[in-house]
Amino acid sequence: MLENYSPLSLITRSNAIFDRELPRITTNFQRSVISGELTALAGILQIALMLFIPLLYRVVDPQIPQIAVALAAPLALQLLLSLILDIHGCLTAISLWQNFYRQERWDAVRLTALAEDDVVQAFYALAQVKLWTATRFESSLRLVLPGLLLTLGSVCSLPIGLIVGLVAISDFGSFGNAILFAALCGFMFSFGLTYVREPVWRLRIVTAWALWSAARMNGISAALLAGAGVLFLRLVQFSAVYAIYLGALWLSAAPVGNFAVGVVLGVYFALLAVLLNPVMRLFHGHLSRWLIAQTTQFIRRGE
Repeated sequence: MLENYSPLSLITRSNAIFDRELPRITTNFQRSVISGELTALAGILQIALMLFIPLLYRVVDPQIPQIAVALAAPLALQLLLSLILDIHGCLTAISLWQNFYRQERWDAVRLTALAEDDVVQAFYALAQVKLWTATRFESSLRLVLPGLLLTLGSVCSLPIGLIVGLVAISDFGSFGNAILFAALCGFMFSFGLTYVREPVWRLRIVTAWALWSAARMNGISAALLAGAGVLFLRLVQFSAVYAIYLGALWLSAAPVGNFAVGVVLGVYFALLAVLLNPVMRLFHGHLSRWLIAQTTQFIRRGE
């Protein structure tokens, strides 16, 4: 159910750069995205936040709802961590590429039998290996509370929705709402799954964009260009979520009866439940491959 991607899968044939640099980065690479140790650590951290932050807010402002604060604290932590990891990922990939270039090893690499795409893939994989532990920890953070609540909540709620639908089958308006409820459960499950998988997908784009930037510019200019790419990716993601909300709002305001609104919204969320995960995975995958292909062409032209 979870993402089974590994940076090592990028290297499909013998690669001298990757084979030489990998032991300098790690000697015990963990392929799995989710680990028991990181998940336990993430769970303890988020539970501590859920307990401590509401108490702090209660002292500052007793009017603030404690449940809202308890749920918002882990989400705020995850958002902050993901932004920090994006910046760290860009700087890591840029540093890896440009340090190799500054050490005057680049000309020696280009004289070897390695093709340009093998060289770029080596740096692409090495950058991800360097960031893999942090990505696994972010995935574990997302799995423990938001992902788990969304997926388990939707699975547990689905039978209730079906029972309600069967009871209300003679009432067309209520039956439309039951269809909507069942579709929402499917959408929650799909959204939770996408949310847990997204750090690995984002890792691929961030490192690809950083290498693309590093191949064209030096120093601070490459970092600024990579940062602009990260902000653009965030804008696309938040725009997609907002578009889903606007679509549901527009459909719910349709001048039709309760049954029709329930059915239309049910179909809308059912389609999203089916398409959300594969579409987001294809978007991140195709964009990262395109960026790596553009970097390879740039190196091949010797610019």
